[in-house]
Amino acid sequence: MSNNSLKSYKSALCIIPPKSQWPNIQLIRQKHDKHYKRWMPHINLIYPFILPQLHTSDNSNSLDNETDSEIIDDNSILQILKKSLYPIHPFKLKLQNLNYFTHGKQSSTVWLHPETVPKNALIESENRLIGRSNLNDCENNVKVDEKDDENFGFPGFDDLLKIGNDGFKPHLSLGQFRGEKSSQEAIEKFSLIFSQDPIIEFEVTEICWIVRKGFHDPFEIKAKVGLGIDGEIVINE
Repeated sequence: MSNNSLKSYKSALCIIPPKSQWPNIQLIRQKHDKHYKRWMPHINLIYPFILPQLHTSDNSNSLDNETDSEIIDDNSILQILKKSLYPIHPFKLKLQNLNYFTHGKQSSTVWLHPETVPKNALIESENRLIGRSNLNDCENNVKVDEKDDENFGFPGFDDLLKIGNDGFKPHLSLGQFRGEKSSQEAIEKFSLIFSQDPIIEFEVTEICWIVRKGFHDPFEIKAKVGLGIDGEIVINE
């Protein structure tokens, strides 16, 4: 099975902060983020990902334009996600510190840097989702039979690891700016907002599968997959 024939930029796996934590994020994004209307506040773990069956039948594949792209049914996707995530217990995540990416001399993105307890929870989650980590690698792992841990994750869905030279950098984008100086000035300004109470801090209990019909349509949550051995799957009809 070709991974590229399954990937779509109309689908992603991500962490979405609770809406109660959105106000300051959205206040900034509304002014500075060109993706404000299409993306909710999010931290991507896999992007591009797989479209649900109903969406797949309406769209040619976005990576190679094959109209006869391979299909994996929604239930199989959700079961793989559940199997991948059950060693990861819910963890705490804080969004307070800021940083930026540069995309050349005249373009940059300012983002919130997620801090977690345990420290490597996001990296562990990412590795599980792309089929690269073993249970023994997880700081908060659950003891299970090794045979039950075979064939997990989505190998080859590691596009986010290949951006830049530093590997996977989990982040929540706030907006685009004209170069380093503009980003540094924005960070100085935004730091005053995010350093004050209420600090954005919450428990991550689930990973969201989000999809959109067209590239100009907003993403919507297709399903939520709970973390841990008792994590539940919730499908949005």
